[in-house]
Amino acid sequence: MMGDIGTPGVRGAKGNTGAPGHPGPKGEPGESISAPEVIVSPASLTVTQNQTAAFYCSAGGNPTPTVSWSKINGTGLVNMGGQDNKLQISTTGYNDSGSYVCKAANVLGQVQKVVKLFVEVPPQFTEIPDPVIKDEPLLRTAPLKYPVLALKDVGTYQCKATNKLGSVRTLTTLKLRSTTR
Repeated sequence: MMGDIGTPGVRGAKGNTGAPGHPGPKGEPGESISAPEVIVSPASLTVTQNQTAAFYCSAGGNPTPTVSWSKINGTGLVNMGGQDNKLQISTTGYNDSGSYVCKAANVLGQVQKVVKLFVEVPPQFTEIPDPVIKDEPLLRTAPLKYPVLALKDVGTYQCKATNKLGSVRTLTTLKLRSTTR
């Protein structure tokens, strides 16, 4: 038969430090820090109105650089956002034509590259003449604002604009007013 467990004894003194172990293998060197580098693709792009335009920006460096897209306009840069280093413009229009900048930056500096977008649109009139234009008869008493028109100038005139995407035209008729003085 066993008796009860007795009270624990006093802890002994710490022993001497043992001999050092063998050194482990040398680790791989860490990655060197470096300034950003940028590659853009494509450098220029031509699309037809209402198509999608996409540009890609690859940026390298350590620490990993942040990438941003901007459009160059008359007053400077306009931030365009972009996700995953991609700039995508859906349903392009004439005003989207221009130069865009991809900028990569880290603590060691920044670098940027410019790409160009050309959006082709069918021709359209920004101003259409009146269907009928009448001018005073050949004899005038007021100072001339316009060249004197002759009877041979009377008739129908056509204005036509054409490019590879289409054509538009408008007609106007020039008549002389007959007044008696």
